[in-house]
Amino acid sequence: MHGDVENLSGDWVFPYDPGRVFDSLLQSLDQSDKPQFALIVGYNEWEEVVHEKLITWLEENIPTVLRVRPNWNEQDPNGICEPAKRFFARLNIYFKMETESH
Repeated sequence: MHGDVENLSGDWVFPYDPGRVFDSLLQSLDQSDKPQFALIVGYNEWEEVVHEKLITWLEENIPTVLRVRPNWNEQDPNGICEPAKRFFARLNIYFKMETESH
């Protein structure tokens, strides 16, 4: 949410800037064959523009939206309280185990 792959020469978005959602992401999500799951890793969702354009769309159109971030409420089953780096390291271990068992 802090970059724009559609306009590489445009202004950069830095942490604590409002953020933006690039149009091609919204267009790819708004297809007739919508995904069943969304995974949001390491993003606090505090940017109003991103929340209005993307997060709200995900919550309204995707049956399961799972969040991974260190400040997630562990009592909420819709997320995992863990830093992104640790989550991806564990996910990598899981994939290796799955690959080796087949």
